[in-house]
Amino acid sequence: MKDFSSIKLKSEGITDERILNTLLKYEKKDFFTSEKNSFINSDSDFIDENNFIVLRTVSYGKIIQSLDLNENKKVLITGSNDFYFFSVISDLCGQLFVLTDYENDNFKKNVIFINKNGFQTTYDYSPFDDIIIVEPSKKIDKTYLSQIRINGSIFFRQISDNLILNFLITKKSDTFIQKINLYEEEYFR
Repeated sequence: MKDFSSIKLKSEGITDERILNTLLKYEKKDFFTSEKNSFINSDSDFIDENNFIVLRTVSYGKIIQSLDLNENKKVLITGSNDFYFFSVISDLCGQLFVLTDYENDNFKKNVIFINKNGFQTTYDYSPFDDIIIVEPSKKIDKTYLSQIRINGSIFFRQISDNLILNFLITKKSDTFIQKINLYEEEYFR
């Protein structure tokens, strides 16, 4: 049984059939220990055993839909350790880079794991077409702005009081960025 249905995702605004099919292609429970299965279908995010943020499937769908991913895009993800999400994104983009301390040697060929405690940095692989920063914070690390191409976007989640504000920041030129507030979520931590 799939973790989410197409009807549930569509009711939350995920309408792109390519994204829906990819989100439903994988069962989220296959990527987590059985102790975490109760969290997988919940309506809230959770933190995995390695202290990485894992978002609900609907949130992932909203992120992906806002970026308009395709097979020509080079994407960086940071702030998550969710191999379900990595699988979905890698199916929708040309090359995926993941900034993490964890790797999976059996993973897809278009995924490169950048070890944040090693000698590699995201600069070694930039510029990116899109950057997804999963972990919410008070402000964006401005170094990411120098690592995206012109017209590239950063999906960023900002903490503000009891809300998480989800932004799409697009680099229009080297001196101008556009910031759009996509949607808000309640913050319970």
